[in-house]
Amino acid sequence: MTVYTLVLPADETGTAHSFDIDAPTPWLAVERSMHRIGPNGAEIWQNSKLLGRLRKCNSGRKTAWALNQPVDEPLD
Repeated sequence: MTVYTLVLPADETGTAHSFDIDAPTPWLAVERSMHRIGPNGAEIWQNSKLLGRLRKCNSGRKTAWALNQPVDEPLD
């Protein structure tokens, strides 16, 4: 399995946190660690490559996650 790193943004103390998770795909890594991701979302990395940024979206009573993929080139 592949090791993915989820990076959580800095909390109220100014400390950022990260943790590694083994999973066959990036999305399964997110599924397995949803309970650890706070309201500010997280970044998901594979080695030194940023795969995307997760943010929590609420739809009624259900929670969904949106994945924004990184853009390689700046937008004009």
